[in-house]
Amino acid sequence: MDPTLIVLGFTAGLSLAVLTAPVGISGAVFLLPIQLDVLHVPSPAVTPTNLLFNVVATPGALLRYRRQGQLGGPLARQLVAATLPGVVIGAIIRVYVLPGEAVFRLVAAAVLLPLGVWLWRRTLTRSITRTPRPLAPKPFS
Repeated sequence: MDPTLIVLGFTAGLSLAVLTAPVGISGAVFLLPIQLDVLHVPSPAVTPTNLLFNVVATPGALLRYRRQGQLGGPLARQLVAATLPGVVIGAIIRVYVLPGEAVFRLVAAAVLLPLGVWLWRRTLTRSITRTPRPLAPKPFS
């Protein structure tokens, strides 16, 4: 493999992890287009690479949620309960139903594009409607 592609892949992964892990997501969803279009990773190899990226990047986000006391609620239990079947079903679909690169790109676009638009609109709406709270003075100890 070309050394510049190795450096580019490492830089892309590191940059995404630095930018996305502090807000609680792994960023693997953003790595997918880079892997397919920039690094030209073969389509079947993208899925395990993204899973590995999630395994490496997720513990930092989990530590953040633990420190904030957000790991014990019903949402966390539902996410954990749905993760294992989702991974197994997703892997089966990816390998047996969508093995081709062209079909995989269409399905990835059909899933990721609406999600990206929704996140973008939600971010813009929140930044427009959010009013800054005045800082409260800290009492002297």
